[in-house]
Amino acid sequence: MEELRKHYSSLSFHDVRSYIQSGNLVFESEESDQRKIENLISEKIKEVYGYDVSVIVREKEEWQQIMANNPFKKEAEDISFLHVSLISDIPAKNGITEILKMNVDSDQVAFVNKEMYLYTSNGIRNTRFIHTMLEKKIKQNVTYRNWKTMMKIHEMLNRD
Repeated sequence: MEELRKHYSSLSFHDVRSYIQSGNLVFESEESDQRKIENLISEKIKEVYGYDVSVIVREKEEWQQIMANNPFKKEAEDISFLHVSLISDIPAKNGITEILKMNVDSDQVAFVNKEMYLYTSNGIRNTRFIHTMLEKKIKQNVTYRNWKTMMKIHEMLNRD
């Protein structure tokens, strides 16, 4: 991840830190336009690695809200069953409705702002709510994170 941190620094980002080998980075930027930041990062990754990837950026305040808005805190005694999908933008109501129709007893889903919270009592490997299906239904870029990763990034953002 050292190489990726250097590339982020070359984009004029400051205090670039990474969480394990996951591509999750925390940084500071003078740029306030999230779409511009996402495009800068995506273009750099394509330039350096040849991969065309979507990038989703959240500000510190948004991350704090994501953590606070978790509707499954009580259900998630074991956080390994709790996941969050970060969505590039607020999904359209018809996409949300289509996803919610798929709800099954073993999975609980809730949309809050630009996130989909997922509690999978049978584990993520057995859920119907997979990344590619979600992107197709809501027609947005999506990335999943487990709750442990979410908490670690939250700690990194609040280290000061």
